[in-house]
Amino acid sequence: MDAEGKAYYAIPADNPFVKTTTHRGQAVEPKSVRTETWATGLRNAWRFSFDPKTGACFAGDVGQNLFEEIDVLTAGGDYGWSEIEGNHIYNKKDASAKQGPAKLAPASAFVAPIYEYDRKLGNSVTGGVFCRSERVPAIRDAYVFGDYASGRLFALKEKDGKWTGEVIAKDMTIAGFGHDPVNGDVLFVTLAGQLKRLAPKK
Repeated sequence: MDAEGKAYYAIPADNPFVKTTTHRGQAVEPKSVRTETWATGLRNAWRFSFDPKTGACFAGDVGQNLFEEIDVLTAGGDYGWSEIEGNHIYNKKDASAKQGPAKLAPASAFVAPIYEYDRKLGNSVTGGVFCRSERVPAIRDAYVFGDYASGRLFALKEKDGKWTGEVIAKDMTIAGFGHDPVNGDVLFVTLAGQLKRLAPKK
């Protein structure tokens, strides 16, 4: 808001695409760039959240053909779509609609996801939240997210720079996550109109 309390629209001067002249090695006309852009290369990010402890921004990015991914977003980061899907070269179908195995992507300037999973586990990621509550020890300090199609709920934990995931529960049509503001419990909602919480087994 301005000094008179009126709302206005402005782009921070340090936004990464202010005054940009190239993207992916190609020249761009600065006047044509949407300088609101903060990161690129996401296909269909479904649900962002911030770790309440570190401020890191996490996102679930829905895949096209073979892989779902979780990303930690950074200013100016390029996450590779549509050249990369997860950690793999994007595998387009040929004219006969056949599809071969996707090859691992070579090292590049693209920001790799912290986690990916294939169609054996699900095919429509729903980004989640970071759990810092001590009420459920099994998911403390874990990023909790789900898959809309398979109903699996996952917990990701980081150790020595590597993220590993495990399936912790199952429920269908998971559409979003949040925190209970009273105690920090992880909450999730389904398209059946239900609001649920993750709690220890009794």
